[in-house]
Amino acid sequence: MGKHPIHQIGYMKNFECINKDCPDTCCRGWRIAVKESEYLDMKEKAPELLDLIEKEETQDGYKMKKDKNGFCTALKGGLCSVYLKYGVDFQYDVCHFFPRTYRKIGEDIFQFADLACPEVSRLALLADKDSFSWNMISED
Repeated sequence: MGKHPIHQIGYMKNFECINKDCPDTCCRGWRIAVKESEYLDMKEKAPELLDLIEKEETQDGYKMKKDKNGFCTALKGGLCSVYLKYGVDFQYDVCHFFPRTYRKIGEDIFQFADLACPEVSRLALLADKDSFSWNMISED
């Protein structure tokens, strides 16, 4: 797959997840879907991770388990233990893309960000006027 030009909102240029320093967490309260293809890949390459997943009757088929407080069971000390050990190869779509949101308008793809993320909100609210212009980036 080649690179695709994307219009990115300016304040996302400086976005980086602040992980354990975040005043909130995107690892609590969400249903984190695991696609069948992700499950099979994990089963083959990292079967020890299967304990973090449970079957569900949805189009995705699986989801990450939550603890009694609603946190993803992969969250350890404010960081994702799956990501720390395996990197982006085992990040599920919602974990990989959030807080980024993509929309196709005509032939153009635009990258926005969800203000549910405290760091995105901070960047947007404290942004200068150039932060609301569009920049062209390339992504796979």
